[in-house]
Amino acid sequence: MRQALTLFAGTFTTLLAIINPLEALPVFLQLLQGKDERTHRLIAFRACLYAMLLMLFFLAFGRFVLWIFGVPLSMVRIVGGIILVRIGFSLFQPSENGIVPPAGSGAPQKSNISPLCRWLCPSCSARGLLPP
Repeated sequence: MRQALTLFAGTFTTLLAIINPLEALPVFLQLLQGKDERTHRLIAFRACLYAMLLMLFFLAFGRFVLWIFGVPLSMVRIVGGIILVRIGFSLFQPSENGIVPPAGSGAPQKSNISPLCRWLCPSCSARGLLPP
C-alpha cells in the first residue's frame, strides 16, 4: 500500500508540473471569452477526455512503442528529466519576443520579464525595479 501511495504521489506531482494548470487556465479562459458556461464545460470535458485517452493508450501500449523503436526506459527517464529541467528554467527567462524599446521613444513598452518573476518578486515590481 505504501509503495502504491508513493507511486501515486510521484506521478501526480510530475503530471501537475507538466500540465501546469495555473498557466493553462488563463489561456483556456481567453480562448473561450464570450462563450456561455455550457460551452466552457463541454470544452473542458473534451480536453480531459482526450488527455485521459492519451494516457490510457500509453499506459497500455507505451512499452510496446518503446520496444518498436528500440528505446530503453532508462533513456526515457533521463531525457524526461532533462526536458522538465528545461521547462522549469524557461519559466524564469524573459520571452523571446518581449522587446523593451528605449525610454522616451513613444513606443508602447513590452515587458521582457516573465510573469512568474513578477509574481515571485512583487516588491521589485512595486518599487519600479522591473519594467512595466
